Amino acid sequence: MFQIANICAIPLLAPNLSRIGRKNAITMGNLLMVRILLIRFQTVSTFCICFSALIENDELFYYYLLLMRVFQGIGGISVLTASYSLISIEFSDGKEKFFGYAEACIGIGLMMGPVLGSAIYSLSDYFVTNFVFGMIFLVCTFAVMFLLPERLNIDGIKIDEVSSVSNSGSN
Repeated sequence: MFQIANICAIPLLAPNLSRIGRKNAITMGNLLMVRILLIRFQTVSTFCICFSALIENDELFYYYLLLMRVFQGIGGISVLTASYSLISIEFSDGKEKFFGYAEACIGIGLMMGPVLGSAIYSLSDYFVTNFVFGMIFLVCTFAVMFLLPERLNIDGIKIDEVSSVSNSGSN
């Protein structure tokens, strides 16, 4: 379901990325990976997976996790699309090198995720494992919100263009 959500979301996200803003897309994607709106309250989807251990009905458990993975897939593709867009804008001179770095980081994450998850699971349980990963996503969300500059939401403007515009405006 994660990949199906990716395929369904990308045609909607890609054409609207400049309107949404790259920083906003990364922030919303991270939040969507960790947040969903439930019937009466807002909570975190990865944290919600923790609570799936409390569901005793097998069918409800299955559909609940399926829904969580759909939301995580949409959030994941938002982050990925905006990240590649940022790389192509910010590092236009050496973008092949930086795309390679991004792909290497994704590969390391795909290799280390199961190792880290298995280690945490062997020391604790299903709930704690998903709670730890939820906290990791939450920390990443706050890092994006506070560390990435707001100018990244401006379509197609690079660092040197922003500084030249601000310097010419002060004269």
